[in-house]
Amino acid sequence: MAAPYRILLSRRADKVLGELARTQPQACTAIEDALAAMAEDWTLGDVKKLRGRQGYRRRVRNYRLLFRVDTEQGVILIDDIALHHRGY
Repeated sequence: MAAPYRILLSRRADKVLGELARTQPQACTAIEDALAAMAEDWTLGDVKKLRGRQGYRRRVRNYRLLFRVDTEQGVILIDDIALHHRGY
């Protein structure tokens, strides 16, 4: 098994997660659980490669985690956490 990836949140993703912690704690917990699972294996779950831009998205409830993976450095950068109906 490969060593776990480090999860890094962009300023925007960190802000959204903080807002969710205050307003929707259950959604925040689901996202935090997904981030922990991604650290072990980011390919599991509902993950799709983004078309027309670099990166991937993972679906968690009504939210999408938009992220990039650096396999050499062992880092997953979460660029944004967005509601599913908001364009990405």
